[in-house]
Amino acid sequence: MATALVLRIKFPQTYPIIYKTVRIDSNMTVKDAVPYIAESVHVPYSADIGLFLPDDKMWLDDSKVLNEYQQLTAEGLEYIEFKSRNDKSSSGGGGGSCCTIM
Repeated sequence: MATALVLRIKFPQTYPIIYKTVRIDSNMTVKDAVPYIAESVHVPYSADIGLFLPDDKMWLDDSKVLNEYQQLTAEGLEYIEFKSRNDKSSSGGGGGSCCTIM
């Protein structure tokens, strides 16, 4: 029986959504989870997209299964990031402002 993870995912500023909560099979590899997430919420996907844990400043390994990451089920996990591995802002930096909704 597959166990599901419920993850709050943050998307890049260029995407049509900012956050989305997704239910995903915890036995899925990271490599399979990324296109699944993109398809589920109807956002663009490319091979350079990965999952990033901002609190740990760590990319999830494509070959690992999601349930190998205890952080994904931790009580304090606010969100994971769905973004390009080429994004240099992985260190968290950013200013305090975010978005204007029109």
